[in-house]
Amino acid sequence: MKQAVLQAIFDPEPRLPLVMGIMNLDPNSFYKASIPIHEKDALDKIEKWIQSGMSILDIGAFTSRPGSKIPKSDDELRTLLPCLKAISKEFPELVVSIDTVHSDTAKACIESGAEIINDISGGLMDPKMAEIISQDQKILVLMHMRGSPENMQSKENINYENILTEIIDYFINRVETLRKKAVTKIIIDPGFGFSKTLTDNYKILSNLSLFKILDAPLMVGLSRKSMFWKIEQTSAEQVLPATLTANTFAILNGCRIIRVHDVDEHMQSIRVIQNCQNELRQI
Repeated sequence: MKQAVLQAIFDPEPRLPLVMGIMNLDPNSFYKASIPIHEKDALDKIEKWIQSGMSILDIGAFTSRPGSKIPKSDDELRTLLPCLKAISKEFPELVVSIDTVHSDTAKACIESGAEIINDISGGLMDPKMAEIISQDQKILVLMHMRGSPENMQSKENINYENILTEIIDYFINRVETLRKKAVTKIIIDPGFGFSKTLTDNYKILSNLSLFKILDAPLMVGLSRKSMFWKIEQTSAEQVLPATLTANTFAILNGCRIIRVHDVDEHMQSIRVIQNCQNELRQI
């Protein structure tokens, strides 16, 4: 399973999107239902997700919601490693992604079985990140964000002349820099909700097909984001339908990986898309 998923990420002619399930270990995470109560709860949830069709598990030890501070690597590892080791032992064929900006965290987690490092700073917060990724030829999720979670929504960081042009230029330059450092397996993430206004988020979503120019697999993290619940004047708990709609739109516009809290529901959506595409091919 592991090798098949890793190959599917970079398949030039993909058939189906891949689902990345979100497991938050920080009690301050914005969606409380994604936080496991204890180790058995986490393992039970993962087993269910795998049976539903999840391809990748993304584990984070801290919340990156606006205003939050990034913890030290040591604090992060105290939370991450016991969980990661238990998961790697129970599900050795599962592809695991670790959400971190620290190279020390990335190194320790790679040694414990992680295949993907999901770095919201794109390797900019820790200059050693590229070296750690390249040593074992692991995969880097390169996300767009200005500043840090603590200040990313400041007036300065959400001021763009042309957000689409600026983000695509950022990715072109960053991918070129990383490839010169031997980081060759890169996934692109536009960073919904990270140094973006509500309008920015919808402008990016509406123009996802433009990111095909980057010739890299595209991942989106839209799950239960404030761009939905602010419009509906509700909460993260109430916007699963909006999330499903947005992720379906993303898939139809070239997204390879969807990062979600609700695996079962998204697998249902994907099966509908698959059946429609199969019928189209027969015309």
